[in-house]
Amino acid sequence: MRALASAPDGAALDAPEGLRATLRPYQTVGFNWLAFLFENGLGGVLADDMGLGKTVQALALVGHAVERLGCSDPFLVIAPTSVVGNWVSECRRFAQDLRVAAVSATRSRRGTSLAELAAGADVVVTSYAFFASSTTSTRS
Repeated sequence: MRALASAPDGAALDAPEGLRATLRPYQTVGFNWLAFLFENGLGGVLADDMGLGKTVQALALVGHAVERLGCSDPFLVIAPTSVVGNWVSECRRFAQDLRVAAVSATRSRRGTSLAELAAGADVVVTSYAFFASSTTSTRS
């Protein structure tokens, strides 16, 4: 892949305007790496230790995609059920301009489909259990 040969060596992108946080140098490098991967149609994983700000780096990527690249498709975050609320809270704290929706109930309890919920969001946060129950259907 030619794109990987041109991978960024250092921090080239500033954090998006809507990000209400100052990225630490290693977070800036992580954000730049994620942006590089995203812009080249590749996926990636942040493997920083717990507590080093992976959520803020991911939110910087979403803000970059929405503000600078005009991305209108929502980003899906599938996290452990115990941190879904934390993700929503951090979205509201650090990226107030992003529209966030949490899927924390089954479709029958929510009253809306995942597609309808995602249509009005930049970030959809859910857990595997709720995501799986939202995407499967039962027919009688």
